[in-house]
Amino acid sequence: MNRMSAHARGRAAAGFTLVELLVVISIIGILIGLLLPVLANVRKDARKITCASNLRQVGIAFQAYRTDNKEIMPIARYMPPPFLSADTDPPLYDALEDQLPHNGEDTNEVWQCPDDEVVYDLCGSSYDYLSFVGGMRVDQLFFIELGFIQESELVIVRDFDNTSAELDTGTEQLEVPARHLRRNNLFADGHVGVIVLE
Repeated sequence: MNRMSAHARGRAAAGFTLVELLVVISIIGILIGLLLPVLANVRKDARKITCASNLRQVGIAFQAYRTDNKEIMPIARYMPPPFLSADTDPPLYDALEDQLPHNGEDTNEVWQCPDDEVVYDLCGSSYDYLSFVGGMRVDQLFFIELGFIQESELVIVRDFDNTSAELDTGTEQLEVPARHLRRNNLFADGHVGVIVLE
C-alpha cells in the first residue's frame, strides 16, 4: 500500500504555490493583452457591418420608391442642411419618407453610420446622394445608355466621409474624417459594396 508522507499530503491540500499562481496570472495577462486588440477590431467590424446594413435598408426603400414611381429616382439634395447645396430639394430621408418613415423624434437610425461622430448629429444623415440622378430613370442616364458603366456600378448613396464640405453659413468649411478604409456604397441596382479609400 502506497502511503503519502505527511509533507506530500499537506502540499496537495494547500493548492497552488506562489510561483504557480504568478505563472497563471501572467498567462492570463498575456492572453488579455492579445485579445484586447482583437476585440477592438471586432467592434470596429461590427460597426462597419451595421453601417452597410443601414445602407441596405436605404437601398430597399430606394427600390420601393422606384417601383412606386415608374423607375424614377427620388429628387433630393446631395446632403441635408446645413450643408450648402445649389438646389432647394428636400433631403433624401424626406424624399423616402413613405418607404422609410421617421420615428417619433423625427429621425431614423437607419440614416446613421455608427462610426459617424460628426455628420449625422449635424444634419440627420451620414450618407450623401448622387442628386443629379433625381427625377430620371437609371436607363436614361447618358453613361448607362452609352454603356460606359452598368447599373450595378453606379453609386447613388455612400458614406459621407473623407471630405471637406461647405456649410450654408458661407464661411464655414467642415472637415469630415474617413470612417472606414473601405467606404460603404449603395449602388443603383440595390446592392451594397465597398470602395477602398486611398
